[in-house]
Amino acid sequence: MAGSMATGLRKAGVDVRRARFSPLLTEEERLTYFNENEQPQLTGLALAYPTWWFNLPARMKGFFDRCFVPGVGFKYDKELGRRTTGLQNISRLGVATTYGFDEPTVSKAGDAGRLMLEGGMTMLMHPQVVTQWDPLYSMQAEGGDEARAKFLVDLEAAYAKW
Repeated sequence: MAGSMATGLRKAGVDVRRARFSPLLTEEERLTYFNENEQPQLTGLALAYPTWWFNLPARMKGFFDRCFVPGVGFKYDKELGRRTTGLQNISRLGVATTYGFDEPTVSKAGDAGRLMLEGGMTMLMHPQVVTQWDPLYSMQAEGGDEARAKFLVDLEAAYAKW
């Protein structure tokens, strides 16, 4: 899934960087968590992950915890004692995810991952952020191999237009 997205994005001329990280914070990293750091400014974010128990996998949540640190995901004004958003530069969010259940069941269960990304996370991004949601429901269903193959082809084509 991530490979299809990356191939499509590269076809669109997008500089693709794949995150590799450990979601575990060391003691030193936790003690320096609020020391703001400088990071390159991204204009888009494309995520690919399997939905587990109607939510993001722990590793994806760890990605946000580790990557959207102070100075990147938000800025903390110590004098005012409040935070401001830090991802205003991200104007495009793409998400590709797989579900073991059909869409009505996922909706009934609340789809917490989608709520977090399209709700809480986009509040930190550009006010007019465009979200592209690409789900593959019922991936274990009969005929799933053909559906998965088509999904990957469609995903590559969609991200080639970014």
